[in-house]
Amino acid sequence: MAAIEWLERFREDVGRLKGAWIAISEDGVVCRGDTAKEVLAEAKERTEKNVIVFKVPRKDEETHVL
Repeated sequence: MAAIEWLERFREDVGRLKGAWIAISEDGVVCRGDTAKEVLAEAKERTEKNVIVFKVPRKDEETHVL
């Protein structure tokens, strides 16, 4: 599942996690934390599936897509 499709599918879950770093898999949110490093380490312990790690921006944070 593409990341954009996932975000649309789990929009409400992601909306509740504003300001947090999260790891997501095709099944949903794997874990959340304060840093990308922390989240990636925890995700590796929780699942063998591929995950995407990113910070969910708060309203006061700018979002840039590269």
